[in-house]
Amino acid sequence: MPNPPEVTLEKYIDSPENRIILLDYYTQVYSKIPKMANENRFEWQTFLNPLEENEERPLIWLLRSCSGKLCGHNSLLKFELRIDNRKYSGYCSTNLLVNPGTEGKGLGHVLIENNEKMDGVAFAVGITEMASRAFQKRGWVLINDSSQQSLVLNPMAVFGFLNKSKMLAYIASPFIILINAAFRVYKKIFIPRSISDISFSQINEFLPDWDNYWREYLKDYAIHFDRNSSFLNYKYFKREDIKHTVYLFENQNRPIGYIVFRKSVNVDKKIVLGRIVDFVYDPTISKKLLSYMIKIASDELRKLQVDCIVGIASSPATKTAFWQNGFIFSRIQPAIIRETDFKIKDLRQRYSHIWYISLGDSDLDNYW
Repeated sequence: MPNPPEVTLEKYIDSPENRIILLDYYTQVYSKIPKMANENRFEWQTFLNPLEENEERPLIWLLRSCSGKLCGHNSLLKFELRIDNRKYSGYCSTNLLVNPGTEGKGLGHVLIENNEKMDGVAFAVGITEMASRAFQKRGWVLINDSSQQSLVLNPMAVFGFLNKSKMLAYIASPFIILINAAFRVYKKIFIPRSISDISFSQINEFLPDWDNYWREYLKDYAIHFDRNSSFLNYKYFKREDIKHTVYLFENQNRPIGYIVFRKSVNVDKKIVLGRIVDFVYDPTISKKLLSYMIKIASDELRKLQVDCIVGIASSPATKTAFWQNGFIFSRIQPAIIRETDFKIKDLRQRYSHIWYISLGDSDLDNYW
């Protein structure tokens, strides 16, 4: 689709003056997510990604009307993708938006087309249904294998966050409380308090020596983001506006998994959310290892008095591990990708699972 004549596409060039204008634009369009205009967050997402070259930065594009007014925006996050055990540069579309009232005029297509021109694989995770249709019209492939799993601890806060009626919340609350009580008993019986020869400790750095372990543990997935130390440290230890907790699990001094979690607060929506942001584990160690890891993380989040805990499951095994911890509420977590020299249909025939996705891999964890 050609550029609509009333807009021009330009790459954002950082300067003190332009940053003020852009952050003010964020404040307007993300009025309910004030952290989007946090300058520390902006610095982290725009300039600290170790995979980006200096000449690429920042990976932000703007649409302007003929009068010079901002009318659209798209940022890209660079990832290293492993697809069919081959390395690709991946560009995740994030914060793709057009001004209210301009939807359906082809402005979003301009930004999507620009994403496709990058020298790599274009994709998006945590995409809305409306945005997904725009991508699919251009031939991108929708993948619905993953699900967001939720453990609801404070039904009233969660139903309010979802804009559900108070009456429905009052009716559902006793049932949810009973279900949670049942799962607390279930966990005590079926999820071990410890596993022989497995220990865990909090870390504040990922080491390069561990990179091959994470790659090995994800080999059954056709697509996954390469979890190397520089990128993991960037994602989970370099942000000043958000604090992540990371536990490393070991078996006889060999790393067999890690789990990342954090607390987040939405003041406007009056909800405190616990996020199981990312995890990787050795599936050959124990069938109960991931359930045990999620139990450790969710127990720590409960201590922080969160209203709900969420995470993403990308396979039947990971979904079972969440379910065993009481994460019984589930909804599809869509992802969309533009095929290049690979075909999703072909990958499905040769791999047990298609795409390993966590909250940390998706755009969902960048907002608040």
